[in-house]
Amino acid sequence: TLITAIQAAADSYTVQQMLNAGSAETLAITNPLDTQTFVLFLPGGAFPSATDTANVFVIATISPTNAADSSLSTTLTSALNAVEITISNGNTALAGALTATVIFTFRDADLDGVIDGSNVRWATAKIYRFSAGEGWVELATTITAPTATTPGQATATTSHFSIFRLVGAGASAGLSGFMVAPNPFRPNNGIDADGKTYDGSAGTGIYFLNLP
Repeated sequence: TLITAIQAAADSYTVQQMLNAGSAETLAITNPLDTQTFVLFLPGGAFPSATDTANVFVIATISPTNAADSSLSTTLTSALNAVEITISNGNTALAGALTATVIFTFRDADLDGVIDGSNVRWATAKIYRFSAGEGWVELATTITAPTATTPGQATATTSHFSIFRLVGAGASAGLSGFMVAPNPFRPNNGIDADGKTYDGSAGTGIYFLNLP
């Protein structure tokens, strides 16, 4: 049950949702100022200090900036918004060996390989999780490519509730690192490293890399 949705500030949005501790639950949040959505899938029994019948509040805040951003590596560029997940009973880790699934959606309506509203190439995007003890940690991320009309998805699993960001390689400051790959491009010789004929999917065609 959605309990409340709060426009916390002009550029951030918070939802509070009451979940049954014993059931598999889903929470989704979309910043009304853009088209990015964050989805959290929680397994049943995920909360170590709650009984199977207890209800707990999950609080999610989506915002372009977060206090933890200052420790993000300078080699990474954030795509759109950070999402912070907190639990009303104070849990930060899931019970036992359970994991939750997190999904960031993103759009590339013009199919230029860059997440709309950012300068991050979606093929390089990874989900990162922040914790005070570890800093930003990369999560194993699966990317589903977008189309002109449907969003792409970045999916990962986590055993901790924290701050999450979708980040990737951004535009370069200059042309010194510009590359064309594969070079030479020989798509019909049966060697994948020499390139594949472009068919709209990742890993095909010619890449122009490190552009400003």
